[in-house]
Amino acid sequence: MRVGVCAKTGDIIEPLIKPQWYVNCKDLAARSVNAVRNGELKLIPEFYNEEWYKWLENIQDWCISRQLWWGHRIPAYKTKIEGVINEPDSTNDSHWAIGRSEDEIYERLMKTHNVTRDKITLIQDEDVLDTWFSSGLFPFSTLGWPNEEAKDFKAFFPGHILETGHDILFFWVARMVMMSYCLCDQLPFTEVYLHPLIKDKQGKKMSKSLGNVIDPLEVIDGCNLETLMDKLRSSNLAPKEIEKGLKDKQKEFPDGIPPCGSDSLRFSLLIYMTQPRTINLDVNRIIGYRLFCSKIWNAVKLALMYTPKDFVIGKSIADYNLSTADTWILNKLQKLIESSNKNLGEHLYGAFANNLYDFFQKDFCDWYLEASKVALQGTDEVKKLAALNTVFTVIDNSLRLFHPMMPYITEELYQRLPYAPERKAVSIYETAYPQAVEDYKLDEETEAKFDGILTIVTEIRSMKDNIGIQKNLKPNVTIKLGDDSNEGFFTENAKVIQLLGFAGEITIAKSGSADPEGCIKKRIGDNWVFLGVVGIIDIKQEILRLKKLRAKHEKAISDIQKKMGGKAAEKMSEEAKLENTQKLEKNEHDIVAIDHSIEELQKLE
Repeated sequence: MRVGVCAKTGDIIEPLIKPQWYVNCKDLAARSVNAVRNGELKLIPEFYNEEWYKWLENIQDWCISRQLWWGHRIPAYKTKIEGVINEPDSTNDSHWAIGRSEDEIYERLMKTHNVTRDKITLIQDEDVLDTWFSSGLFPFSTLGWPNEEAKDFKAFFPGHILETGHDILFFWVARMVMMSYCLCDQLPFTEVYLHPLIKDKQGKKMSKSLGNVIDPLEVIDGCNLETLMDKLRSSNLAPKEIEKGLKDKQKEFPDGIPPCGSDSLRFSLLIYMTQPRTINLDVNRIIGYRLFCSKIWNAVKLALMYTPKDFVIGKSIADYNLSTADTWILNKLQKLIESSNKNLGEHLYGAFANNLYDFFQKDFCDWYLEASKVALQGTDEVKKLAALNTVFTVIDNSLRLFHPMMPYITEELYQRLPYAPERKAVSIYETAYPQAVEDYKLDEETEAKFDGILTIVTEIRSMKDNIGIQKNLKPNVTIKLGDDSNEGFFTENAKVIQLLGFAGEITIAKSGSADPEGCIKKRIGDNWVFLGVVGIIDIKQEILRLKKLRAKHEKAISDIQKKMGGKAAEKMSEEAKLENTQKLEKNEHDIVAIDHSIEELQKLE
């Protein structure tokens, strides 16, 4: 047993038993449980249903009185009535009166005890209501209640959805439901979205005493290293912990936190929403998504660079002779719009944000925008017009999809899009959220074919990387077809393969043709890809390098296997086991690729 001491004044804190006010919640709790079981009230994610049942099916009387200086004062009055209650007793329930107003209580007591008003003295209890009791009234007390004919009450009660943290599911959400049932005889809302709690990147709860609070304004506006270190110095951590924390901060943020803006912060938090209970927030990830915002900006800037002065975005994408790449990206966009609306409707914000990121970063910027340069830099005006309209169709839809998460950058970029004045809204906020790419029908066959092109491009890059050919060196590539009927398709997209694969001349060879000399080869689907390496690299030196690299991977595999097979493995966390398993698989995959490269190069010695 220990003596409690006030941290601020140093006074000894002595517990004192006092009479309290309680509310019996069993009936209201049962009704609240049934609301979730019957589907009248939906908790999102659904696994919180069990927590709801656990709390409410085992509910106890609720102590609603607090001995504080602030809060709603409890409307309970100790009564002194001459000749009836001369010395009121706080522990005697019959000596208390409760009402909406003093006048109401006076009227009731005068009638009950047949006395005049001057014989009655009311002394209001000094206790205040529990904060959660007052908060539980929020859905209707702010709308003119108890006047249920009030304009705001009729317009806004009940609501549709409540969004809050899962840590106050019982303390606030359940209380609001019970209070609404009790006082309004209906649910205050029909859906409750429970978001994760934000913690630091180690998973510790943020606390000023620990010095690990991430101030959103410091992330949005940026802050220097000294500001971050001052937080640690003023914390309640042990001196050794402070010293360690200062070194970590200096290593992690040598120049402080750069200004990231609210768009990247908001987007980062939504990306994290795949974690249902806690977000272990790493500021470096926010900095990374700041760079993604720059990527969006630069993509629009690049598109505008290829735009003639008199160009305006066409009314219908169906009016243009679309290339394979154009069709591919529009297919991807159509599917993205569909999944985005579905994810938003189901409150899957993490999937929504991640899908948008993957589409814009990988499909659009890494693949299509580069592939479109074949048309944009070419001399065929028909293809160039189709590519420009495709680029801006994707950008326009993407900006509108991103807008709820990134309102500032999307508004700024939307104003720069080359729409005809009569078709451009005053603000992106006034535009419709995308439901589909207008006048466009999905073409799964073309999408699959272009996916095959990109697989070949990826393998060309991989083959170059595996044998140490630098990006600026462009070996010739021969694609030997497995099906000669695809010759026209590959010929049409040869320049795309050349551009994306950082390759030299692209030759499309029929299935029966002889293999080209001086090449390493790899089978990709039904086709063979030949990469001309003779004269570009020193074959013998490259084989020696690959053998040394293989030995390094073998040692890494041996080290990981020892780590996972020893006694330390018994104490290893599941996360660490998964991480080591992934490292092991990667090293094994790399050895397979190295062996293939060595085998191919040895044929050329």
